[in-house]
Amino acid sequence: MEDLNRQQVILLTLFVTFVTSIATGIVTVSLMDQAPTGATNTVERVIERTVASATGNDGSSNTATAISAASAASASAQANPTDIRARAVNIASNSLVRIALQDPSGNGSSTVTGIGVIVSKKGLILTDKSAVAVFGSYVAILPDGKNVPVAIIQSQDNGDIVFLAVALAQSAGETFTPAVFAPATGTNAPALGQSVVVLSGSDSTTVDEGYIRRINTNTDAVTSTTTLAGYTTSITSSSTIIGSLLFNFSGQLVGIKTFSLNTSGSNNYYPVSLLSSVIPVINAGTQAH
Repeated sequence: MEDLNRQQVILLTLFVTFVTSIATGIVTVSLMDQAPTGATNTVERVIERTVASATGNDGSSNTATAISAASAASASAQANPTDIRARAVNIASNSLVRIALQDPSGNGSSTVTGIGVIVSKKGLILTDKSAVAVFGSYVAILPDGKNVPVAIIQSQDNGDIVFLAVALAQSAGETFTPAVFAPATGTNAPALGQSVVVLSGSDSTTVDEGYIRRINTNTDAVTSTTTLAGYTTSITSSSTIIGSLLFNFSGQLVGIKTFSLNTSGSNNYYPVSLLSSVIPVINAGTQAH
């Protein structure tokens, strides 16, 4: 230090001050990220009042900027995974239905045989073939608890999927909320390690959370073309039934548990993105009667 002239001392002081401010900022942001929501809210209120005092007015415009900066620093602290999951489940539940076989004696009772999902505003339902495998009359139990008769209008030739249409007369005035399919490709497509939830349950809806452990593919021996075959999750099958629905945390439908995949892996789901191009278009003339 004794060998430094006045200018060098000033430059050294500025450098130390600059490094210290960066370190302080990093520590502050880290602490904000780990702080409980109540603490970060208090910090934001202090910033708001400080800016208001400094500007000599209510600080309406400048305060908003200051609060935005503080909010960005504490975003991860305020993001509640429980709220995100609950919001996704709420969205997904609006399109979930239960498929039930009516008692042939006509006493009004029915037995749930599987789960389905609404895929059009006219009430088209997607489910597994095994849910309607037994000869008889079936109803779909809608999210609001109403029962509407359904019938098969399209089925995969070499697959597990069937599409059901609701009876026109009984569905008059009913509002159907179709599920939104997760994109097949792109940055928002289902990815390895992505958090997912499964909606299932015969009598009432159960929710299980996990992540995508593996993305399964098939490779054509002739063309060497690789295609998506399914998703393996970390969710065990003890609480899921055929037709159980796999959603991402945005409430988008990712997959459905089918009979074939269930026999080869209890935590495998068929990707619904493969069905986007084959969903039938229904009208009054093609609905169940």
